[in-house]
Amino acid sequence: MEEPAHGYAIVQEIEAREESLPTINPGNLYRRIRDLRSKGLIADAPPAEGEGKDPRRRYFQVTGLGREVGQAEAERLRTLVLEAQGQGLLSEA
Repeated sequence: MEEPAHGYAIVQEIEAREESLPTINPGNLYRRIRDLRSKGLIADAPPAEGEGKDPRRRYFQVTGLGREVGQAEAERLRTLVLEAQGQGLLSEA
């Protein structure tokens, strides 16, 4: 999330990127949002520029800590993929 987004926009983005996922249950999404907020990985935010103010929507954005954690996790996954390639479990493509 490069800019603040509300829950429905987050769902739309996830579903657009990953078509093979089943439909995201809003209850599950908001549980994850609550968990990420409690860990300081995302925070409440004002609406993105150009977004109307709808009092029913809460906007969130990734914190500095959240970005650091995301980068660390991406590096961890890269290492796993490289190890799998080295073991012949994945093609080089």
